[in-house]
Amino acid sequence: METDTVDKKAATPWWFWTFAGLMVLLNVLGMVQLIEPYLLSEAEKEELISPRGLEIMKAEPIWATVGYSLGVIGSFLGSVTMLNHRTRRLSRIFFAVSILGLLTQRAWFFLLSGLTHLVPMPVMLLNPVVAALIAIWMLSRALRIAEQNTVD
Repeated sequence: METDTVDKKAATPWWFWTFAGLMVLLNVLGMVQLIEPYLLSEAEKEELISPRGLEIMKAEPIWATVGYSLGVIGSFLGSVTMLNHRTRRLSRIFFAVSILGLLTQRAWFFLLSGLTHLVPMPVMLLNPVVAALIAIWMLSRALRIAEQNTVD
């Protein structure tokens, strides 16, 4: 009798695809939110952005802005690389860069800016960090499941 050993493709769970799709959508919105203020004139900024938001934007130092940009771009790249099986391990690096960038910007806001009184619930500003940590956990879990389902 001949036994066939068939290599199974690494099965990616449905919940991973759902999560990855939602992450891409959310991060596209984040990219728009990152880029939009730079495309607006001063008059449009004053019309569309609250006075509190403008005050925070004007007070933010360049290193905090770079941290925020790294956070948003890293999260976007991490979510896009989640969709390709070959680049999933790379996406964890992007999410880690995202967390470091966002923590840099948030450290300025919470510890150095003195502007926390302008935001009604400043703790909510940590949500992107939590989302990136969840993404890293889900990626690790999906990779582990895929490795278990692959027959050598």
